[in-house]
Amino acid sequence: MRKIGYIGAAAVFAAALMIPAGAAAAAPTEVIRTQLVSDRFNTCSGELVTFTGEATIWQKTLADGSNKITLLIRGEGTGESGNEYIVHVNSLLVFDPSVGFVLEDDKITLVSKGSAPNESLRIHSVLGSPDNTFEITCRG
Repeated sequence: MRKIGYIGAAAVFAAALMIPAGAAAAAPTEVIRTQLVSDRFNTCSGELVTFTGEATIWQKTLADGSNKITLLIRGEGTGESGNEYIVHVNSLLVFDPSVGFVLEDDKITLVSKGSAPNESLRIHSVLGSPDNTFEITCRG
C-alpha cells in the first residue's frame, strides 16, 4: 500500500486517476486500496483535523469513454484543539474526457468523539444544472 494525501475535494484526488479512454468498449472495474494521511478543515469547530485512514477507489471506464469513480475513505484524526474525530468520505464522480467532471456527489462527515461539533458536508454537482448544492450542517 502507498501513502497519499487527500486534499479537500474528492475531485482533485480522483482526477489523478483518470485514464484516457481509447476504445468504446467498457473496461473492468479497477479497485485501489491505499493508506492515507491528510487533513480537512472543520467549519463547525474552526479547526484543522489531521487524519489517517484507508481509501478504497473503484474506477471504471464506461462504454461511452467516460470514467466513473467511487471513493470511500474511513479514518480517524485529531483537530488542532485536541478534539478527536472519525472521518467518513463517500464520493461518486463521473469524468468525461471531452468536458471534464459531469457529476460530483460527495458526502464528507467529521464525527467528534467528544464535545466538538460534528460537520457534514454535502456536494451535488451536475455539469450544466442550475440545481447544484453545497451544504454544510453542524450538529452537537
